[in-house]
Parts: sequence; structure tokens; C-alpha cells
Amino acid sequence: RNLNAATELITRLWRENPEEPTVAGELVRTMTKVSELHRLTGDFDAALRASTVAEQALAWLRTRSPAATAHLDELVELRLERGLVQKELGRLDEAETCWREVVAAADLVAEAEWSKQTRLELLGALHNLARVESERGDLRAGMQRMERCVAIEQSIV
Repeated sequence: RNLNAATELITRLWRENPEEPTVAGELVRTMTKVSELHRLTGDFDAALRASTVAEQALAWLRTRSPAATAHLDELVELRLERGLVQKELGRLDEAETCWREVVAAADLVAEAEWSKQTRLELLGALHNLARVESERGDLRAGMQRMERCVAIEQSIV
């Protein structure tokens, strides 16, 4: 019940303040966490609905601030989460697309500008991609991703 109340509250706040970037950012972060909670409890359809709401607000934010660094933390967290939901639904191609988007978004920004959160989310995406590639028989690509993971893990302070 509390989860539904929080979801309704942030969604209503966004509807009442559709031009407020701060509210949009809070909506993205909140709905990403709501998606994660739904995924962890096995309600994958609700998880997708929550991430769709977050995607719409994030798209609006990124049109207002198109720089690659703008809202990078929110983008990588949301895309990683959506990929995990897609994987649980058996949609491996969609999951892989989400995880590749995490990598692509991070690669547009100098590593020195990555936050710890971006590094952690990127690690999750890279691990998942390495697993998918290895399962498909592309061990070399999987190993390259894991080597990149090691390098990123060493850079986390």
C-alpha cells in the first residue's frame, strides 16, 4: 500500500508541475526504485510500467539538458533496471539492448566524470552482457567485458 501511495504522490506531483526539472528528476529516481521493488517481488508488469513512467520523464529532462553528462546517473540506473526486468520476462534481446545503452551512455562521457553510481551501474550492465555473450558462445567478447569490469572496479574508491 505504501508503495502505491508513494507512486501516486510522485506521479501527481509531476502532473501538477510538468515543467519542473527537479520534480522530473525525483520522479525518475523514485519510479526506478519502484520498478526495482516490483521486480524483486516478482511483479514484472508493474516493474515495466514504473520504468516506462521514469523513461518518459527522463526523456523530457534529457531534451532540456542534452549534454552526455546530464542525468547520466539516472539514465544508467534506469536502463540497467529495465534490462533486469526484461531478462526476468524472458526478453533477452530487449534486456541486452538496455544494457548496451548503459555502456554507450557511459562511453560518451570521460571516465573521470563518472560518479560512483555510474561506475556501479555500468559494472552491472557489463557483467550481464558478459554473461549473455558467454552463453551465446562468444567467450572472447565476454572476457573483454569482464576485463573492463576489473579495470572499473579498481577505479572505485
